[in-house]
Amino acid sequence: MAEEHRCQAPKLCANNCGLIGSPATQNLCSKCHRDLQLKQHRSSSAKHAVNQTSIPSPSSFPSVSSSSSADKDGGS
Repeated sequence: MAEEHRCQAPKLCANNCGLIGSPATQNLCSKCHRDLQLKQHRSSSAKHAVNQTSIPSPSSFPSVSSSSSADKDGGS
């Protein structure tokens, strides 16, 4: 029995740019798909950079010991 191939009409890009989309690229045209990948890459790079930059917590600072009264009086 011969296999039946159905011709499907091309679907427009899901981003409505007017070009033809592909199921392999989330129904986006190649240009919109590339733009989406760049945007996601930049977003993940920015999140990674923010996670690498941390603000030290107060517990990470060295503790300051209080001076004894003998040190203030000059040790007398």
